[in-house]
Amino acid sequence: MTTDPLTRVLDAHGGFERWQQFTRVEATIVSGGLLFEMKGMPQDPTSRHMAAALQHEWSSVRPFGADDQRTDFTPDRVAIEKLDGTLVAERLRPRDSFDGHTLTTPWDPLQRAYFNGYALWTYLTSPFLLALPGMSVRAVDPATRAPLPSGEIGELAVRGYTTPGYFRAPELDAQAFDAAGWFLTGDLGSIEPDGRVRFRGRLKEMIKTGGVNVAPLEVEHVLLQHPGIVQAHVVGVPDRLKGEIVAAAVEMRADAEPDAAAITAFCRERLASYKVPARLAFRAAGDFPRTPTGKIHNPGLRDELARDGTS
Repeated sequence: MTTDPLTRVLDAHGGFERWQQFTRVEATIVSGGLLFEMKGMPQDPTSRHMAAALQHEWSSVRPFGADDQRTDFTPDRVAIEKLDGTLVAERLRPRDSFDGHTLTTPWDPLQRAYFNGYALWTYLTSPFLLALPGMSVRAVDPATRAPLPSGEIGELAVRGYTTPGYFRAPELDAQAFDAAGWFLTGDLGSIEPDGRVRFRGRLKEMIKTGGVNVAPLEVEHVLLQHPGIVQAHVVGVPDRLKGEIVAAAVEMRADAEPDAAAITAFCRERLASYKVPARLAFRAAGDFPRTPTGKIHNPGLRDELARDGTS
């Protein structure tokens, strides 16, 4: 009997060899739940037709938004089409549109189409998607794209059964893939010694202070462990000597004292010195700059903290 856990799981679901005999699966689905209501898109009880590719990441659902419409999902493009193929709407790099969302941030139709496609493709191909050949992931230096050692934070790059490229956009392909075919996800993360991938945020949010990279999500995680802090948002602000410094805006609990020295000391016990916020500001919940959809507006927060106090 094999001791490989993945092989045992695949065998319990019919075996990988049988799976490879097929290229497509179709199903009739009815979906719903509180999530769609929270996103401003309550789901009706209409049954829908779902189709998904088995050997690469693609799916489609119909009807969507109208009886004569369907979705077309791949990881790097989502579209709403008429049944005759006429394009209604599309978005490239759809994952980027979720940056800064909270659980209650409303979705637009393309975001819902992306969620449907991503989730349902995963549901319909699990657990066999885990065995797609040649799947690899590594963390690379964002500037040189050289592989980084275990535990070091960089841009996550994947190779194998990923998207074949952007839809009719070779200029985006050139930005998204390196010369060896690794897809540059735009995500920050590390490959831990045990092989686990740890997500650390988005590359465009990376702070470079004194030539060293700092992931805001890591600093926010530490700040949120402080018993007096309700929410924390970390950005980089310009600095003449270091290029950028780490700056944070936090909301305190109603019964907590806004003590900058104590919070800084708390961070120093848990972070390398260059990751500790050099600038700390206190905000009430309603004082954080937000986008029209309720997300934290990081550029606005960065401007505010750049003008706020001394580093």
